[in-house]
Amino acid sequence: MTVYRIATDLALFALLGRALPLLAQQRVLMTEERGMLRTEIDTTGSAATFSAPAPQVYDALKAVYKDLGVKLESVNDAMYEAGNIEFWKARTFAGKRISTFLNCGNNMTGPNADSYRVYMSLIGRVSPVGDGSSLVLVFQANARNVMEGSREPVACGSNGKFELRFLNLVKEKLEEAMKR
Repeated sequence: MTVYRIATDLALFALLGRALPLLAQQRVLMTEERGMLRTEIDTTGSAATFSAPAPQVYDALKAVYKDLGVKLESVNDAMYEAGNIEFWKARTFAGKRISTFLNCGNNMTGPNADSYRVYMSLIGRVSPVGDGSSLVLVFQANARNVMEGSREPVACGSNGKFELRFLNLVKEKLEEAMKR
């Protein structure tokens, strides 16, 4: 039994090595209030459908964050939303060089993603769909050269490999849960 089906566009764009603007329309995925600061994540994301109920997919989503070492800072259990809108990594992320997943430009020593501090936002939302559920994952990043004291961020673009890996890890977690 197939636990999930990745949207056709996701597989196509991942194979082509392009960024993944998969959802047809933009919408606010998560809003977080921190004192006077209101942050909205309102971009397209990567999507997958699963033949498991939303609570199970949501539990798998949160487990993948833990496995990847991304602290869950923004959690809305009632809406099945979880993620972190503000964390950073240097050199490696998810067990690989950051440039495996992100293009933040290059300098004389190679990819900026591998030498700069990369600030990321990773948010997931699970929604019930028919007998199963869907997961939308938004992954955004920018980088700063902290060695030179730069405060100006460099935009980073995803090649889709991280999103595909994340969605496959959710699938694996669901398959493990079904075996128990």
